[in-house]
Amino acid sequence: MATLLVGLKKLSDDDIKALIAQFRVVGIGNAVKHATGKFLGSILNMTDGLAESVGIKKPFAKGQDDIRDDIEKEIFKMTGLSRPELDRALKVELMRACQLREDEDISWIKLLNKVSCEAARYYGIDERLPFSSRLDEIASLYNKDFLLTLHRRFVNQSQAEIKAWDTYFQKQLDNLDMDIKRELARRLFPKEFSGPCISRIFRLEKGITYIGHAVTILGLEVFDKEKTCAETALYSPLKIRAFSRSLMANLIYRVRFEQTEGFGIDKRLLPSYVAIEARVDENKRLKNFQAALARCKDIEAELDKNEKKKDELDGLIADLGQELEEARLEIDELEKEGLVAGSSFARSEDELEKKHDELEKLIDSKQKRLRELALSFEKEEETSRQIDFRLKTALAEIEPERRERVTALHNSWIAFFYKLDIGEDICDKVVCEYSIQDRILIESVLKEVNDSEDYSAFDNASAKEGACIEVLINPRLVVKIEHEARKIIKIS
Repeated sequence: MATLLVGLKKLSDDDIKALIAQFRVVGIGNAVKHATGKFLGSILNMTDGLAESVGIKKPFAKGQDDIRDDIEKEIFKMTGLSRPELDRALKVELMRACQLREDEDISWIKLLNKVSCEAARYYGIDERLPFSSRLDEIASLYNKDFLLTLHRRFVNQSQAEIKAWDTYFQKQLDNLDMDIKRELARRLFPKEFSGPCISRIFRLEKGITYIGHAVTILGLEVFDKEKTCAETALYSPLKIRAFSRSLMANLIYRVRFEQTEGFGIDKRLLPSYVAIEARVDENKRLKNFQAALARCKDIEAELDKNEKKKDELDGLIADLGQELEEARLEIDELEKEGLVAGSSFARSEDELEKKHDELEKLIDSKQKRLRELALSFEKEEETSRQIDFRLKTALAEIEPERRERVTALHNSWIAFFYKLDIGEDICDKVVCEYSIQDRILIESVLKEVNDSEDYSAFDNASAKEGACIEVLINPRLVVKIEHEARKIIKIS
């Protein structure tokens, strides 16, 4: 995300003005304004598509209402504004697009994270993806939409428009350096290197491969990027906030297009990165280490299970002892009753004797059962001692490597993520539970947080203490990074 902010700051004043103008011009009202009557009629009967999805080939009107003219008018209004004023104006437009109050105190980094989330919703991208992966995915999908808009324009050009474009494009080609001409020819394979011939390739191709090559080599300006971006938004599915979300994706795309590399953090710089030549061996060692830890956990689970058996036996012994005590007390009561056998309330001697015999048999039975339980308890206790010995032996064998790995990771983390407060207990869990690949993804998130001046910028979930960042590591694993300001509380 810091890369997005840095890239945004590197955009020219003209680019910032264009972005602001896009947000001001493109919207539901302008979608109607820049549509033909046929397109309007289709809007009334559509909820999820565009006119072109039902066969309308030319939804956009030409002439004085051309959307490019409206954008240029907005850009002209910003003549003379300083860069700080432009940055503030863009921030206001982005806050409106994200449905935030204009007077809300929000950092740029937090706002851009919200922008990326809105753009991710537009494309159905999981917002829990690592930030850099999310941004690259958005830029890639928007690039496809941008190229489809261009292709649609080429396919639908009238004869007059074809002639005007071919003339314009020929002038652009004439001004190219020879190296760029060679690269374009190598990618497009034109029969002749001319504006009409190359443009014909764009019109006839069924996909967007050749147009994509041309945009990459020649840049966005050649293809009227402001109008194309606006039309890309207006071609959005007619859903709530689709236009603004498309424009937010456009912002991300523009920054990405100006960079030589993607938004992703260079994995080679991260603490857990392992060079290719050593990766197989390290993965194997880590797998063996974690397998040994898993065996320790299995033994620990076995011990817990046996301890539960002991607790159950202990409970049965205690209950049986109570029952024996009650039977003995009842015998004592019978013997006392025999002393007053002549009273009118006393039971007969035969009844007393019969009851006494029953209680004696009951006591004998319970004492026998008590002895059996006591033997079982001793047996389970011995089993627990043996399991505990196995556990201590296994832990002792793995502990040196565990301590070495935890110390190494902790030392590298506190040096690399120097702004964050990370305890050894956090590193211990990471070492024991995550693969190297998963750890690198976690580190890429920590890097974003470390480099941000706003530690709350990436929070997307709640936690018992502090805040939480949920990160989708893979389709089956979501990691939660709980933190309180700069202190990492838990990774789970």
